[in-house]
Formats: sequence, structure tokens, C-alpha cells
Amino acid sequence: SALAEPGSAAAVLARHALATSGAVAMRGVPGLESARVFLDEGEALAGCMREDEDVASSVLGDGTVRWTMAARSEKGAAPASLSSECGEPAGDLRLVVDLASRRLFQVLDAGRSSVVMRPNYGSLASLMHSGEHLEHLHVYEGSGSEGEALPTHVDAGLLISMVAGDPGAARLSLELPHGETASIEYDADAVLFLGGEGFASWLAPGATDLVRPAPHSLTMLSSAPRAWYGKMWLPPADAIVESSGSPFAEHREAMTFHSA
Repeated sequence: SALAEPGSAAAVLARHALATSGAVAMRGVPGLESARVFLDEGEALAGCMREDEDVASSVLGDGTVRWTMAARSEKGAAPASLSSECGEPAGDLRLVVDLASRRLFQVLDAGRSSVVMRPNYGSLASLMHSGEHLEHLHVYEGSGSEGEALPTHVDAGLLISMVAGDPGAARLSLELPHGETASIEYDADAVLFLGGEGFASWLAPGATDLVRPAPHSLTMLSSAPRAWYGKMWLPPADAIVESSGSPFAEHREAMTFHSA
């Protein structure tokens, strides 16, 4: 539940799911069902994005075309709009996902007292609040191929919060710790969270086991446009990456970003 107290049974289960599988869905998020409605109108959104020169496009491995608009948010302040006017309907969704994510950070912080990331970030909530994060609104147009649009990968960043439209248009597959693969279903009233590569090597000792980096792949099941919104949570520029001893600002330059 989105409103679960950090010490509740639901919160304990959420922490366990993220630590063992790297994935958890937060259901019952207030305001989400109405805020995400525009994602189900993939054809209209795709039509807008095709005509907008501010929207970038790329061709994925199976021939799927992905249209993208983006924004950066910092210290809790998000820009008024995404990089394209096509993203105006996403305003409420961006706020809802941000609030749900910050609730999850509180759950993960429960009972912890050690530094999460040097030099002095003592909680995930403070770490995430101080970072500059990436938002993407994608529309995928499948090619009809049976291959994977995005092969198995772990997202850059610490955590990614996501919501998608038209669940029948694509399959998101999660690779579990022992090699099995499970399909993840998107619920209309849930925000899905996946662990990123940052939890494996960026955090201070004692914090890396909070969230398992989650390998996953995306397969398009239809040529119908599928809309997706995600927010990638990143550390502040001055946070020290534990594996290299250098500030995150230097590490960020070499990062490659995926989306599901």
C-alpha cells in the first residue's frame, strides 16, 4: 500500500522484495489512476510526438521506434514541462510518481542510521532529494518483430520509478537471482520500481544490500503505440562513488541510459 507505515507488514514485504528481486509495485497510490489516463492514449501521443521537432527518436534492436521527451529535476523542484509540449498531460503523473517514490525512500530508510553515500548523506531520502534526476516520457511503436526491443540490462542510476500504458502492447521480463525469468504486469493503480546499477557499487558499505539491481528486458507484443513514463533517481554531483572514490559528477559523464 502507498500509505503503509515504515514498520508495517506491507513495508517489510516491500523492503524484502527490493532486496531480493530488485522490483516492487506500490499499489493504491492516491491520484495515480486519473493521472495516468493519458498513457492509454498512445496513438494520440505518438501523433503529437512525430510532428514535434523537439522530440527525439531512435530505433531499437527489433526495429521498434521509440519517441522521447525528457526533463531534469533537482532538489525536489521539477521543471514546469517536459522538453515537448506533447508532454503537458503528464504534469499530474509526474507529481504523483515523485510523491510515491519519496514515500518508498522513507520505507527503505526505516531503522537505518549509517551513511548511505559519502561524504555525509545519511539517508536515501536526503540523497535522492539532493540529486539531479532524469525524467523520460517515451512512446514505443513496435515493428512486428518477435525479438527484444531492449535486451536484458540493468538501468543506470539508483532506482527507476515507472508507469506504462496499454499493458497488452509489451512484456517486461525480470531476471531473478537464480536465473529464472518472470513477467511483470503493470497495474493501473501502481507505480513500479526497479533497482539500478548504482546500488551495486556506488553506495557506502552497509547500504548496497538495500536494493538488488534488477536485470530486465522489453519485448513488444503489438505495433500499437505504447506510452511509458519513468523517473531515474541519481545521486548528487558531490556524492562519492564508493567503487571509484570519485564524485558522482565524474561518473555520470560515462553513463548509458536505458528505459523499459
